[in-house]
Amino acid sequence: MGVYILGTTVSIIFAYISIHIVEVKNIDKRSEIFFSYIFAVLSFIPLTFIMAVRYNVGTDFQSYTRIFNFGQEGIEPGFGLLNKILHYFSDSPDIFFAVTSVIICGGYFIAIYRESVDPVYSILLFVIVKDYFISMNGVRQYIAIAIMLFAIPYLKNKQWIKASIVIFIAFLFHKSAIIVLALVALSFIEIPPLLGWIMIGGAFLVSQVLKSFILPFLQRFDFYYSYFSAQSLYGNIDQVFNWQYTLIVLGPFILLCYEYKKVKCNENLKLMYSAVLFSMILMSMSSAFPTLITRLVWYFNAFLVLYIPEAVNVISDKRVRWGINIAVVILYTIVAVRNIQGGAQNVIPYQTIWSR
Repeated sequence: MGVYILGTTVSIIFAYISIHIVEVKNIDKRSEIFFSYIFAVLSFIPLTFIMAVRYNVGTDFQSYTRIFNFGQEGIEPGFGLLNKILHYFSDSPDIFFAVTSVIICGGYFIAIYRESVDPVYSILLFVIVKDYFISMNGVRQYIAIAIMLFAIPYLKNKQWIKASIVIFIAFLFHKSAIIVLALVALSFIEIPPLLGWIMIGGAFLVSQVLKSFILPFLQRFDFYYSYFSAQSLYGNIDQVFNWQYTLIVLGPFILLCYEYKKVKCNENLKLMYSAVLFSMILMSMSSAFPTLITRLVWYFNAFLVLYIPEAVNVISDKRVRWGINIAVVILYTIVAVRNIQGGAQNVIPYQTIWSR
């Protein structure tokens, strides 16, 4: 854990300097912009470097090593093309993990500095919401997420065609990226909190019917095992409701519902509201589709990373804001640490390419 704590701390310090360089006296505007940019880049390096030089860290590390060395039938065309390009420079899988780490962290950090009202807080959330650790495992999907983040300005400005093009590019790296088009659809309609809760409850009831009656019936047929189970869409039919991911999303959703009048006047929070609502609807079905739902929700974690600081800021009482921020950091950190120490994502013990 020490290497992750150190990397996060250094990254946060550089980010803090980057956004507070304007407070330095006797510095001209040009130098201010230059140093702000330099420290922003420096804040990107620690976490990216830790991810880039890892060895056998991440549940699917060996799988991606094999894919890079030998290819894989049915792999998404964008991901396959990336591997072919990398082979022109090196046949070592080290280059694959280095480049994909830059892509993933780069997408997140660019989005954080562009979208977040508090990059320091968002970088911390990037780690404790677990996107950083999950990305060491789901490399293909997190490349797609990193690309998807570039669609956010288009989603906010209702430039649907441009947003859809970016999402399609993400789709070329992982097919699940198509789910982000749901945000495009939700942007056309307003779903007030009461209707949102009704939709969440309805989705939960549907999932219980599926789990109790329909999926057990499908399990009797060979096609279920030959296709659906092979695609890891359902996971263990006996798996319980995914409370952990639900609680991570539930708090921000309750806050956005409570401050819904202010949310409607803020394009960032409107987008976050749609993303969190859709996450809640998905999570309400997690007992029926545990593997599929968990992976789809990863796309919407990014909106928590970017906009939780702004969502908390809509609360007028400063003491309440501080209380919520402290609670978020403590609770999310506890969940992340417990998962990592329990072996989730296989990110500890940490090893580098020089220790193999």
